[in-house]
Amino acid sequence: GKISMETVYCSLNKKLKESVNCSLLALSQNKEDSINFTFDNDTNDAAFSMTDKVVNYFGLYDKNNLNVQKISTSLTGHFLLLSTEFKLDAYLVGFELYAVNPGQLTLYVIDFKSNCENYSSCAEYFYLTNPNLDSFEKTSIVSITLTKGYNLHQLTTPVWITKGKMIYLYTNVSNLLAIAVANDAEYSDHVQKGCLYNVTIGLSWRFLLNALVDKNFYLNQHIVTKQFGQGTDLLDYAITSIEAQFDQRLLSNVSKIMNITFLRNEDSIIQLSNIGYIFEKHFNFTVEISTPFAYDTLKVDFGDGQKTQLNLTNIQSQSKFFFGSSKLYYHQGLKNTQQYAKDMQFFLINTETKFDASILGFELYANSGGHVIIGITKFLSCGQIFSCSDYFDNFGTNLSQNVLLSQEYFIQEGFNQLSLCQQRKIPKGSVVFISISAKSTAKFFIEETDLVSDYQQSLDDFIPLHKKRILLNMIFVEQDYSQYSINLNHLYPSYDIFNLNFILENNNLTTFKKNATIELKKNQVFEIICQNWDHVLDRLIFCTLNAFTMEKSDRFIFRDNQVSFENESLNFFGSHPFLEQISTQDTTLMKGSFILPNTEFYYNAYCLGFEFIAVRPGKIDFSIIDFTWCGIQDSCSSWIYLSYPKIDYSKNYCKMSVDAREGYNKVFYEEKCRVKKGNMIMVYVSEPGILALDKKNNSLFSDLKINKTAKAGIKLDQLLNWKFFVNALIDRKYFKNSIDFNVSFNDEILLNLSTNFLNSSVSLTKEYSIFGDESVQIMCWNLGKMLNYEANCSIVGYVFNNYSDVQFSDQNYSQTVKISTSMYSHFGYGMFNFGKGRNSIDIESDAKSFLLINTEFAFDANLFAFELVALKDGLVEIEIISFGELCSEFATCAEYFRLKPSYSNESIIFKEKFNVSFGYNLLALQYSVRVSKKSMITIHTQHENQIFLDSKESYFYSDLIDDKKILLRHDFNKNYRFQFNCLIDRKYYRFETNKMLKFSSKGSQNITIRVFNKKIIENLKGKVYISNSEYF
Repeated sequence: GKISMETVYCSLNKKLKESVNCSLLALSQNKEDSINFTFDNDTNDAAFSMTDKVVNYFGLYDKNNLNVQKISTSLTGHFLLLSTEFKLDAYLVGFELYAVNPGQLTLYVIDFKSNCENYSSCAEYFYLTNPNLDSFEKTSIVSITLTKGYNLHQLTTPVWITKGKMIYLYTNVSNLLAIAVANDAEYSDHVQKGCLYNVTIGLSWRFLLNALVDKNFYLNQHIVTKQFGQGTDLLDYAITSIEAQFDQRLLSNVSKIMNITFLRNEDSIIQLSNIGYIFEKHFNFTVEISTPFAYDTLKVDFGDGQKTQLNLTNIQSQSKFFFGSSKLYYHQGLKNTQQYAKDMQFFLINTETKFDASILGFELYANSGGHVIIGITKFLSCGQIFSCSDYFDNFGTNLSQNVLLSQEYFIQEGFNQLSLCQQRKIPKGSVVFISISAKSTAKFFIEETDLVSDYQQSLDDFIPLHKKRILLNMIFVEQDYSQYSINLNHLYPSYDIFNLNFILENNNLTTFKKNATIELKKNQVFEIICQNWDHVLDRLIFCTLNAFTMEKSDRFIFRDNQVSFENESLNFFGSHPFLEQISTQDTTLMKGSFILPNTEFYYNAYCLGFEFIAVRPGKIDFSIIDFTWCGIQDSCSSWIYLSYPKIDYSKNYCKMSVDAREGYNKVFYEEKCRVKKGNMIMVYVSEPGILALDKKNNSLFSDLKINKTAKAGIKLDQLLNWKFFVNALIDRKYFKNSIDFNVSFNDEILLNLSTNFLNSSVSLTKEYSIFGDESVQIMCWNLGKMLNYEANCSIVGYVFNNYSDVQFSDQNYSQTVKISTSMYSHFGYGMFNFGKGRNSIDIESDAKSFLLINTEFAFDANLFAFELVALKDGLVEIEIISFGELCSEFATCAEYFRLKPSYSNESIIFKEKFNVSFGYNLLALQYSVRVSKKSMITIHTQHENQIFLDSKESYFYSDLIDDKKILLRHDFNKNYRFQFNCLIDRKYYRFETNKMLKFSSKGSQNITIRVFNKKIIENLKGKVYISNSEYF
């Protein structure tokens, strides 16, 4: 009779003292045959007799075994069935198989020819060499239409099959054939997708299919074991051999040598996470343990002489054979897909490898199919003492990385298993990344998680997916491991460096040790803000010092005074500590999105929710915004102040929609939101008048309405800092001291402010360059009629101090003029005169475009509105124009255009159309616009004589008609001004006077201008042009 015998490859990555399982498969036509088996020449040889089991097929499907769990796979395509290898030459007469669903498949026979000669079987040859199947001959046998359940198909003509060939099938129907879980010492069937891999990676699964033959034989399968590491814990690997033979015949024997790699205790890992919170020497942190071993005790030495011991058997753990947060095949309650932006990468932090592992591939759920790139990357700054998830949360996401592998896959809707063409050894601290192109139709399922968020990459930053993870796991060869997460809180005696020691024990025998060094730092932060340093009025600067700490006993030095923290601890960032006690009806008529700089987070924390006051019921949307470019050194509120009105943020997340009730409200996230230092709150209201405003206390910063398209904002009040009554609630406490102070200076141009904590090296120095762009303009009349170089001159000054005198000096003459100043916050016409010229001035002109010379900006300022008087309803288009270097040689562009009435190469800073109605119009902008010095307004009207135009001979300059950039006067005898103002968010003093001035000579000449009062003297430079000719 015929005999055959083989040993089957098994998983050889084992733990010490754990058994290695091997399968011995024997068949014979002689029931009396027996098998002698030797493992590593062990003296305890084993002998097996053939069983009474008679079969007439090749395959391992036992139709009489009703206990087999019949599952299926959504994979389609070509499959290689290693369990159907023909052990003997025989006629193939048919097939028996079990279908989960009806459908069609095609069966082939594949021939490996002589390639298997040096192996115990062709299955072993395939498993060890991973050959390209396209190079082997495949003979089509039959196409079968299956019904659900058991199917028996007889071939009309038997086919002669030689030993070593096996069945190869194709189907385009998912979940067609049933699959059974095989012993881990048995071969798994494989699917061909460019390369071959297990039907289910990480498990040995095989289809319920047998190839029926014309012969009967006895089939015997034995699982034999060998245990290593008895008495030696230093074993890293072992070379082992298996020998087996029939005792009656030497015609068939097998011998196999295998290299077994052992998982060591060192393949356990202990990492610290959530380490950022230290309050009054209380250190809160999480110990994360990932281990393939069974430990019952965790001992912790805190490094200060204090120790604790925890019983791990009382702590819930997760058992995993993958890196990820949940089992996918048995996953229930899938969430709807999340449609993320295309052309992005996702870093799946939940897949972080906890120890070095041999990776087989990935499993995932897809909502829709498409092409994706899946790879593995190693971050260089994490994965050892600190987990990458904690590093992302606490230290930022700008991490160096090394891409270990990257491969393109086509994923199908539903459950997918994607294999690497061969196992890859991956170091701990590695994570999976996914890249989705703009053309891909792939979408992933997500789930909410209490652990860490996966991240989406946007430009150079990583954006958390808000307590959500993509449903993908990384499958590895090694056996299951356990994962623990243990929260600890310890009170240390001081702020210092401590060496923590962790010991895992099992029955006081097996131990694993891990050391970690932590530095307890005082979470101390300073912030100094001087609100008006760049537009100082009356030489008085208004400043605020904010000091933050988590230790109430701290002291700091400021302006030669020792300052303490006397207030109670706070657990929020925001506007007011007792919101529930406030009653107000103050609000704003603005609606849309608002950034709240007063809610800036000065510590990394978890945001639990919000408290706020509503004037009336309505819907409010809250979210957290992040600025990539600030928050580490300087506060993001300071950055907003300096860049205002330009405002941009990198991302907003942790969104919450709230139906507010009138009065005090307190709302919480379902899952707390991780926030970083520098983050702040953004709110959106679709209707005005919902959120209450604090108008009584002038805040350090103003809350801002933002225009996302223009990436710019506008203050709630242009001259005061108003804020909403909103607080962000956090999971930790801190102490704050806020000091408001004023700085008065005379001749200083550099303001230096310093502060420092007494018990640490934390300090802050702020320097402000104090400057004022003051100017005085001189316009002299009837120069052709001068007598003794004396001219009638108009003098206009734009200054930041309440001066009383102005002095003019050239090379020979010095003259002093008394002045009277008035405070302004606009450029243009000035106070409107509604009585004069209310009806259209009689000007014979059809002009509709004008350059408003009198709106020239005397200094850089933020524009927030226009005001004008209209004589006709209709549209007007307003532009703000900058002339660049055109006027650089002149004190003003107005003076340039008086001499050279044309322009070119201008830049349009702002352009917008407005509807105006008869009478006074206030045209508020959607966002403030930064306007540079010497810029002017051009206006294009729908009708002639649409804007009220006033005339006065003594006006300094005349607004001009703009005829395609050629500038024309309305009247050569009068100067005209439109009743039009540009409203700005800063104040200044303006004076205007007429005086006979005497000059030394004709031509262009420099003069010295001194403006002063009893306390202040300021020298300015000016230029005046004296000529015998009159200019228009």
